Amino acid sequence: MDEITFKDFQKLMLKRKRSVDDLVDIFRGKLDDSRGFFERVMSCQWRNPDDGRFEDRGDVVIPYRSVIKFYAEELHYIEDSNKKRKRQPMSEERKLAQLEILEKARAAEVCHGQKSWSGSREIIEEVNRELA
Repeated sequence: MDEITFKDFQKLMLKRKRSVDDLVDIFRGKLDDSRGFFERVMSCQWRNPDDGRFEDRGDVVIPYRSVIKFYAEELHYIEDSNKKRKRQPMSEERKLAQLEILEKARAAEVCHGQKSWSGSREIIEEVNRELA
């Protein structure tokens, strides 16, 4: 992971919804001309001053250690959040039990024209004990 290209960095920052402005704020004082650098990185292009054409810079390696360290931290965050999101499919038995809990809680919610939160909790705890 020593070599991070402009394209790699751009993909991750788009996934994390980071803009050039966000990156400039994060790296303020750490890089010279951080706005220009991150605009080149996020566009993966560089304007050749001789002929005015834009050249693809997607394979250029990022030379700054602080940016590489930031990339590693952001990548780690993405990987951790993906691990937390993966859930096993719920069995039919568990789905029915959850629906039953929900129905009992809704029925107990309105008691004598007022919401009865303690009654809902008791029902949910009782059903959870039955399932355990």
